[in-house]
Amino acid sequence: MILCSLGCENSPPEIVGDYEIVEYSISDKLWYGGIKGYDLISGSSITINSDSTFKYITCGNVMNGNWRIVTDTLILDVISNQWRIDSLNIYGFEGKCAEDDIGITKFQIGKNYIQIIDRVTTDGQIEKVIERMYKKKI
Repeated sequence: MILCSLGCENSPPEIVGDYEIVEYSISDKLWYGGIKGYDLISGSSITINSDSTFKYITCGNVMNGNWRIVTDTLILDVISNQWRIDSLNIYGFEGKCAEDDIGITKFQIGKNYIQIIDRVTTDGQIEKVIERMYKKKI
């Protein structure tokens, strides 16, 4: 028992549950949006299931896949990505299909939230964004 408490790694926080973006504080808006020049993402939600699957909804997309945790990072392996607007799934948006953005999304894990800072696009570009979602209370 003593050996395990000395040698075992701490388990990650309970990540399973529903998360959503809440209104950003005035200080976050000033610091990230004003001084740092980041776009503050709103309207997203994610459901992290106990079977290691997820559903991630943004303003324009619905993504599904599998998740895993590496140290303090939640990694989403996106398997399917659909536009929320049906006609875009048929005709695309500016020649681009939602399936073009299948890949990995990483969130930093906080005490009661997960967040993306500096999202990397599928073509390797870095977007200066903040997307912070808080766990819903049951």
